[in-house]
Amino acid sequence: LTMEALSAWISSESRGMKLNLPQAHQEEKRMYALGKRAFFFRGGPMDFSCASCHGAGGEGGDIVPRLAGQHATYLTLQLQSFAIAGRIALPMNYHVWFISPEQITALTAYLAGPSAPAKPVAPRP
Repeated sequence: LTMEALSAWISSESRGMKLNLPQAHQEEKRMYALGKRAFFFRGGPMDFSCASCHGAGGEGGDIVPRLAGQHATYLTLQLQSFAIAGRIALPMNYHVWFISPEQITALTAYLAGPSAPAKPVAPRP
């Protein structure tokens, strides 16, 4: 069992419930703020931000996945997979190639953090 498989399973079982990542330490607050700034930063040849495709609240859309409220480990693994081309989705591979490991951690802190909106998910039968 890989960490990626375990993270995917945990995320699928969460039924949309958000994690309550701590924000008590100054560094946790700093990473959350850096992640929020990175999420809305526009760059690259098309002048896109994460929010350009994934929505201002990270809610996703028809073919774009929801990011807000996802588990931190799952988000980190997905971003790292895009960065090393272990997962191919051309827009994401290009965008993530240019961000640092610290920025991946910060984006994860923001998207999995307490203020990120989570899309309600119907409970499983």
